[in-house]
Amino acid sequence: MEEQLFEATRAGSKRNDAGPSRGGGEMQSTTGATSLKLLLDTNAFIALEPTSTAVERGLEFGAELARLAAEGGHRLYLHEATRRDFARDHDLARRSAHLALAAKYPALSGIPKSALADLLTRLDLPAPPLSESNDAVDLEMLAAVGAAAVDYLVTDDARLRGRARRTGLAENVLPLAEAVQLLRDLSPRPLKPPPAVEHVLSYQLDPHDPIFDSLRDDYPGFDAWFAGVRRAHRPAWIIRHDDGRYAGVMLVKEETDTPYGLPGRLLKVSTLKVTDEAHGRRYGELLLKTLFNHAEHHSHDAIYVTVFERHATLVDLLTAFGFRDHGRSPVGELVLAKGRRPSVQDAALDPLKFHTTFGPPAIDTRAPFFVVPVEPRWHDVLFPDYPGQLSLLTGEHPYGNALRKAYLCNAPTRRVAPGSTLLFYRSRERSAVTVAGVVEDVHVSHLPEEVARYVGRRTVYTLEDITRLCRSARPVLTLLFRQDRLLEPAWSRGELKTAGVLNGHPQSITEVCNEEGRHWLQERLNEQR
Repeated sequence: MEEQLFEATRAGSKRNDAGPSRGGGEMQSTTGATSLKLLLDTNAFIALEPTSTAVERGLEFGAELARLAAEGGHRLYLHEATRRDFARDHDLARRSAHLALAAKYPALSGIPKSALADLLTRLDLPAPPLSESNDAVDLEMLAAVGAAAVDYLVTDDARLRGRARRTGLAENVLPLAEAVQLLRDLSPRPLKPPPAVEHVLSYQLDPHDPIFDSLRDDYPGFDAWFAGVRRAHRPAWIIRHDDGRYAGVMLVKEETDTPYGLPGRLLKVSTLKVTDEAHGRRYGELLLKTLFNHAEHHSHDAIYVTVFERHATLVDLLTAFGFRDHGRSPVGELVLAKGRRPSVQDAALDPLKFHTTFGPPAIDTRAPFFVVPVEPRWHDVLFPDYPGQLSLLTGEHPYGNALRKAYLCNAPTRRVAPGSTLLFYRSRERSAVTVAGVVEDVHVSHLPEEVARYVGRRTVYTLEDITRLCRSARPVLTLLFRQDRLLEPAWSRGELKTAGVLNGHPQSITEVCNEEGRHWLQERLNEQR
């Protein structure tokens, strides 16, 4: 019997423990599905509970977060340290209003002191900050996340999110817009077409689109530069909002020299921008997928981009896909570069690091191979850009177009490990391996709340779907992986059987142990690089 597959794009915390949740008693939504616990930072609280007649930043997201939480049975908390912070406000009217509104939310308290001590160690702080300081409030909220008292901390404070990165908690600390998207993703919803990545030439871009306003703020000479770019007819790609405005835009330039000492055929990313309201929709990964395909098709040896350090979300995204610090530009930007040609010395990298550094596409063919059977209906969702099925224009869900994804099933195998190569086998009418990926992490659990916390940020399935899968006699096996390449033409079951990769139709995740089959796979993947 073929395994049931639930698919999601890569998500939340990377805990490998399969034991009971450390988060205490779990809430249940009115539909019976597991719900999440979210801790609100001060700026998120103010977006939900504005006290000013002025339109607060994030007000629309705050209203939607409150609605989605109520509909899904999710719990919104305030930390006792935040309440203490409100009580110290010298503006008496604002203090009274905040304290009254804060009473609507359960208070989070009693976090073990060991959780705070662990944070201080990770941040290399000799002693806790003064109890009445903003730093103390930040650390107490992060300690609550580290102790799994809540699933996510919601904050638009870039400094606080920076500390979360340094303490290994970044996946569980979300900007307000991404928290809204998380609850959207986990809520029952009608499917809608994904965004189309449109290839255009730079002269076809509308210079008056609002997406360019922040670039004008960053670069005083932007309009003169952009006019020259448009005359040069450079390649560009856009993703549109439903109303036609740009949700994302990317511009590239073929370099004719070797800036910053970068060797070989060089591609510069001149612009990579996603609007604030589109954060959490994986449009950044969708544009990076387009970028890597373009670089592979045109045989570029390296890619680089310059970006101001304050754009932390973009820096994090690029770093996650192998861009590394390569100095500073004349105006003080970070220069982030990604090489695409491994050297002999790079053979020492572990398979996951090898893929992240040089791919996609890049697979260390010394790693174990696993064939993963996927029913056609789930293959369409997981890989909507595979030729001959759905496309970026007509697929059912945008999140399948991201590069970081997850495979959920009840398979018994426990041999899959980070760095393993996954060969996705589309069953039934095609009966062929169509896509290759590289495992990023593995998680096993019977508990819906653990699975949801693990894949929740980017899942295409609801909490009810995850709960249903957890009712199986076997625990849920979650494989976080990175899509490496589409295999064109697909490798048919007949040639896989002849090569010694398979003995027949795979019914479950199957490791390729036959040395002849492994050698055949190594040759085929190396040929297609």
